[in-house]
Amino acid sequence: GEKRLTLSSVIKQLEKRYQRELVDGKRSPLKNILDGDELSTRHMVLCVADIRFDATQNGNIVELTDGWWSINSVVKPNTGKEQISENYLIKLIQRNQLYEGLKLHIFGSRLYQSEDKTSELVMAYNG
Repeated sequence: GEKRLTLSSVIKQLEKRYQRELVDGKRSPLKNILDGDELSTRHMVLCVADIRFDATQNGNIVELTDGWWSINSVVKPNTGKEQISENYLIKLIQRNQLYEGLKLHIFGSRLYQSEDKTSELVMAYNG
């Protein structure tokens, strides 16, 4: 088979990204949201890159990517307004129905930035 991770292929991808983002001005959805140029509520398709449990957050960290940029989303039990949505997302993770490589259509999410300037995307399940 053809080798994908070679120095020349990595340089080619970086050149394409440079052309697209800096020369053509077409940034990825996550980059636009993180830069504050678009609302986090917009529709976007993101891929689940990783799911891991974080004891300090008492929940699952779901890393989402648009293929170039990534952001974490914390999914943990909630007793407030979003209880049904977040608890359903937990059940999907437990049943392996939310897994790495799955593409998600996301809209209506919220972006939170902590004091240490890290960002987190908050999602709710909508059937």
